[in-house]
Amino acid sequence: MNTTDEIAALLATCNAQYLSMAGFMETLLEEITGNRPLVIREKLKELEALQAEAARLDTRMKQRVEESGISVLPQKLVEQRRELLNRIGECNRLLVDKLEGKMSVMADELERNRRGRSALGKYKSTGRKGTTFHYTT
Repeated sequence: MNTTDEIAALLATCNAQYLSMAGFMETLLEEITGNRPLVIREKLKELEALQAEAARLDTRMKQRVEESGISVLPQKLVEQRRELLNRIGECNRLLVDKLEGKMSVMADELERNRRGRSALGKYKSTGRKGTTFHYTT
């Protein structure tokens, strides 16, 4: 395989990785609303692994391009890469928006729970445990 073909193959591999990442992010966008925080955390770890692999492939391709001195890459693959990166960028923006909304809801729930516990703390038991409660201020 000559250098140009090798670089084209690397670029195609990078694009395949970005395609996997875009698909994963789009699925995550559809599922994020119903998922609990621990599930979301695990999904984000999977996304980080996909991103790390994409970065590794990009670094390898960049090094190979620099070593070879090739100045023109296959236009079709470059255009596909550009479209995938735009798709990933849009998914990322939407994910951040959804996650920020979810965090806001969770923060509100935590605050309500904190206030509820504080209110319950003002009640104290007298006599047998759990039989009579008096509100104290």
